[in-house]
Amino acid sequence: MGEIIGHSRLCVYELAHRVGISETNASIHLKTLHGGGLIAPYRKKQQVFYSAEAPSTARFATEILPVLGKTIKAKTPLDKIIHQLTAFTHQRRIEVIRVLSAGPKTFDELMEATSITFSALHRHLCKLKSRGFVIQSESSYYISCPDTLLARALLDASLLLLA
Repeated sequence: MGEIIGHSRLCVYELAHRVGISETNASIHLKTLHGGGLIAPYRKKQQVFYSAEAPSTARFATEILPVLGKTIKAKTPLDKIIHQLTAFTHQRRIEVIRVLSAGPKTFDELMEATSITFSALHRHLCKLKSRGFVIQSESSYYISCPDTLLARALLDASLLLLA
């Protein structure tokens, strides 16, 4: 992501080469970032180039991009950045955050409120917990205050989307 922010446009090959990862991994990361509305693709003949700009359809990306730039300048490892950015790439995780924004819930209450199956809810809660957005205390789950600037910006944006 830092490579994209520092350049006007990069293709998958250029990004993979600069960062030292496979083109497949670069492509996966770029698709995730594009899905989150943090980068925009541009097609030139048969190549796709990406730039760090919020598409007009991406709500709150303009607030997240500057924080992302600061996170990259602070030399935060790319895998940690991607790990946080992917917290809200699935609608079910956003739904869990929506329900928890009203207050702590037990697992059963979350299942009932979200209509997410047991195994899927467990999986999404594990992802949100591993990224620092949800904490489990005894039998209840609640939204935590993330410890990084990027995580706080992502949580704030997701809660604004739900308002």
